[in-house]
Amino acid sequence: MTAGEAVTGGFWRVVPLDDERFGLFRHWESPEDGDEPFGTFTDRDTALLAAAFLPLVDRARSFSVDPEDAAPGGPVLYRDGRAVGRIRYGDPELTEALNLAGASAVRLERTLKRPGRARGRASAPALNDDPVVPV
Repeated sequence: MTAGEAVTGGFWRVVPLDDERFGLFRHWESPEDGDEPFGTFTDRDTALLAAAFLPLVDRARSFSVDPEDAAPGGPVLYRDGRAVGRIRYGDPELTEALNLAGASAVRLERTLKRPGRARGRASAPALNDDPVVPV
């Protein structure tokens, strides 16, 4: 786990604030208890996106390219140090998207394997402002 993962990992929820903004809180935090939001947003959709992606952004990167690699076909794409392909022009946006998608897939897999999921109960807090309740 990276230091960033320790700060941004875990589950987040979006809570409407008194000033028509939406606050991003860890699932155990609450503005009623005096907790400060990790972030505030003017619209709920953006807050929900932040809640979904925040745990992914500071994860250790699995994918990388060597920008100095000028081989035909583009730089080699590495996953966990192993060559897995080439990307024309070494596109950094695609490499970052692969990192986010890979981290998201791992997170989803771990969530689905949690006890309770197979029995039809929610195993992770919801991203919305509703209290976390079994379904």
